[in-house]
Amino acid sequence: MSALVLCDVCQKSCKNLHGLACHKGRMHKNIPVEPPDPDAAHQVRPDLLTEMQLLRKSSRIVRRIPNCLRISTAQELSKVLRDCALLNTVEAWSRLLTFAHRVLDSSSLDNNKKPSLTSALRENLRAWQERRPGRDQVTARPKSDMKNVKKDTVEEVDELLARLVHQKLFEGDVSGAVRILS
Repeated sequence: MSALVLCDVCQKSCKNLHGLACHKGRMHKNIPVEPPDPDAAHQVRPDLLTEMQLLRKSSRIVRRIPNCLRISTAQELSKVLRDCALLNTVEAWSRLLTFAHRVLDSSSLDNNKKPSLTSALRENLRAWQERRPGRDQVTARPKSDMKNVKKDTVEEVDELLARLVHQKLFEGDVSGAVRILS
């Protein structure tokens, strides 16, 4: 059941925000509406959007967390969620938004050494917990040379599409599979 909403002018209770808007439009239309003052704690960081865009371009998030890292990753994620609930600051929410891209990123496996997935994710988690200053700067991975890319045949495209749909269905995301097919 939804909570009642009070009018800030006459203290009349309305069932929802739509009812409050209708009430104010009818009863208090001559009262000027002052825009709310932007709260400093709720202002969006200007670099958060660019940081998220770079992280989405440069990171590859693993689909399954290895067994030995599940508990420590879940504990760290619960700390981040607790900070969001208790502190409710822009920094806490930005840490939540970047958690998956920073901790579950497997793009460091592209180098020649090829460490195991577990060790790469463990290092990401350790860097997240230590909050190294170097990890706060986002750098995009260099793009591969597109000149040597050969065109896909129709069969390869169909096979890729089938694999993507199969993966979505395996995860239980039926609407995602339909979205890929449409």
